[in-house]
Amino acid sequence: MANAVFHLDSQISGVQWTINSINAQLQQKQENLIRLKKALSQLLDCSDEFHYHKRVCLEPSLSQNTWSGNMANDFDGFKQRALQGSYQSIETQDLQTVISRVETEIEQIKQEILSLEHNRSSQQVRLSDLHDQRRKELLNNE
Repeated sequence: MANAVFHLDSQISGVQWTINSINAQLQQKQENLIRLKKALSQLLDCSDEFHYHKRVCLEPSLSQNTWSGNMANDFDGFKQRALQGSYQSIETQDLQTVISRVETEIEQIKQEILSLEHNRSSQQVRLSDLHDQRRKELLNNE
């Protein structure tokens, strides 16, 4: 009978270790989630700034008095096609791709947190059951 109590104590210790491990994992996941949410907020701010400053690519504008002729027209064309196009590509493709990846990672971490919380709950029920078994075993030994 003492052997049964020892065995239960060993199981209790293992379950407690598992719960502590899950708690550490949960803390790490929650910290990662906070960092990712902050990063997402900053990325969304950058996206807004990119959109707001889109016109900067076309500056300075050239008036007839500043510069005119074919080279001035070529330069204006370059600004409108290549420069502004590249700028818009960063905003619409590159930045949105990163934002989508961060959003996906946030959702994945949320699911991992739910899974860990469920696992912790199951382990806590198991721990409670083991404590009950130990109490019964100790009462039977008296």
